[in-house]
Amino acid sequence: MDSANVWLWFGLIGMLVGSFVIFVMTQLLRKEDQHHGYVALSITLIAATAYYALATHLGDFSFNGKTVQVARYADWVITTPLLLLGLLAVGLPTVLKLKNLNYRLGLILAILGLDIYMILTGFLAVLANSNNSYVWYAVSCGAFLAITLLLFSEVRNLSLHNGGKKVAALYMRLTYFLTVVWIFYPVVWFLGNDGTSTISYTTENALYAILDVTAKVGFGLLTISGILSLQRDIKPASGESTIDAAASRQ
Repeated sequence: MDSANVWLWFGLIGMLVGSFVIFVMTQLLRKEDQHHGYVALSITLIAATAYYALATHLGDFSFNGKTVQVARYADWVITTPLLLLGLLAVGLPTVLKLKNLNYRLGLILAILGLDIYMILTGFLAVLANSNNSYVWYAVSCGAFLAITLLLFSEVRNLSLHNGGKKVAALYMRLTYFLTVVWIFYPVVWFLGNDGTSTISYTTENALYAILDVTAKVGFGLLTISGILSLQRDIKPASGESTIDAAASRQ
């Protein structure tokens, strides 16, 4: 087993252990809140599947003298929208004023669409020739910037206005966490096998594995613990989700 593969197996084990912990913690949530945990669980299980494919080199192919890991981008194009969906489920309560419901849906679709666009253009940057690769890379980074601006402006404002200070505080903690971790992905891409090859293939895979486990498992655990803490403060009624209860009582 080469050293790069060790990190791919680390990613698989990290996702499986994280999935188990997330599942156990999800059982601590009220039935009305368990959807937060199940979204987080689906993310880590999908990522675990992707890391098994990566570790067994399923889908890998050589292109322009570099190894393209298709399973990595297949993972990202599914799990990153789910991460954002989990974030928006906290930041945009369903009890928004009626006039804002269509805007809420449009905002969610815009953010998820930009995210998928970000991953696909990042993959095109891998496949493009050297002259066009950094153009696609810049386009992908531009989509990431647009997502970040929407999360810290429009969604933040709606969260504070409709969800109240406690919901907005939880949303911002999760947003800061996800944003800080995600910032390192384009840096690793630029320095790695698909960019300037400043770092080795092994180091690139190690950094991606650490970032993936941190982002996916960490986000899930932070979300569930945040909901549990909010649940103790709000004490929602039966049939009422904790986020909606906090929003309606602000």
